[in-house]
Amino acid sequence: MPIESFLFLCLGPVFSILFSFFLSLTLIDMDLISKYDLIEKIVQTTDESILWQVKHVLDEQDTESWEDLHPKLKESLKRGLKQADNGQVTPHNEVIARIKKKFLKK
Repeated sequence: MPIESFLFLCLGPVFSILFSFFLSLTLIDMDLISKYDLIEKIVQTTDESILWQVKHVLDEQDTESWEDLHPKLKESLKRGLKQADNGQVTPHNEVIARIKKKFLKK
């Protein structure tokens, strides 16, 4: 019986999906045993914040890279970074206060 089938029967479809994904990873110098250890830690953890972080990292692999962005979006991002470098920013707490004042009128 192939190891994938055995793991699926023992640990269910979630583990099988994680197993398949991690087998497909091309991490530098990460051997198969290290991948299995990583999968085991993910399955055994009860800390949801860690699981969400792992999910976020894995989901990020599907996002666009800088080269894939539309030129106008790149220009806008560069302009925003330049403004931040020049101190032309509004602190988060001020933005939230403005939003609350505008949209949470009583």
